[in-house]
Amino acid sequence: MTTLGPGYREYVSDGEFAAGYTDYQQRYAAEPRESDRVLIGHVATALAGRPAGSPAPRVLDIGCSTGNLLRHLARALPDAELWGGELMPEALDACHAAPDLAQMTFTEMDLLDIGHPGAFDVIVINAVLYLLGDEDLARALASVAGALAPGGSLVAFDLFHPFDQHLTIREASATHPDGLVLHFRPYALLGDACAAAGLEPPAIHPFAIPIDLPRPARDDEIISYTVPTAAGERILFRGALAQPWCHVVASRPG
Repeated sequence: MTTLGPGYREYVSDGEFAAGYTDYQQRYAAEPRESDRVLIGHVATALAGRPAGSPAPRVLDIGCSTGNLLRHLARALPDAELWGGELMPEALDACHAAPDLAQMTFTEMDLLDIGHPGAFDVIVINAVLYLLGDEDLARALASVAGALAPGGSLVAFDLFHPFDQHLTIREASATHPDGLVLHFRPYALLGDACAAAGLEPPAIHPFAIPIDLPRPARDDEIISYTVPTAAGERILFRGALAQPWCHVVASRPG
């Protein structure tokens, strides 16, 4: 485990940050983020082709925050049984209090120890794995593999890149003055970790954001923004960091 500073465990227990993040999530309650639109498509594809008469597919969003992604999944997959797992008490309280989430199941759940063996057809991990050290990444993937039904799929959105370069960065900012440890991992490391967990080789889809995001007005405001390239692409930055966001799909063998 890295000793550079706070990571996953501190992040999920930071009540002050949770309150601010809940406000951020409200921006996307009506319409999903662009990355979430793509993620929902991958979930739908993973569930396509189920035999007629199969039980309703069970989908878990682990690290569901205040349930925004589940709201959008419910619209796209009205027949699915939706679950949200979360460690932040403030986020779970918001989910339990929301009338439009009342038909979903929310529970305190740790990505590193999901339990519920073989229970889910899809498990979504949306921008969480980059907070895990390598040992916890292995634990998380093994936990996911155990909770997936045979033939079920992990669908993730996270920071991975094609280079033979494993970066561990401590980001100190106004939001996280004590620092937050971020991991930028190569595709090859992810593939090895999936294999060790009993998952099939992952399909990795680099995310190309289709909209422009303005640079923040203040340099102490650390949020995502885009920088155009001469080729007409957009590079996503967070402060000085370019973010290699990807969607990942890895299945448990059937």
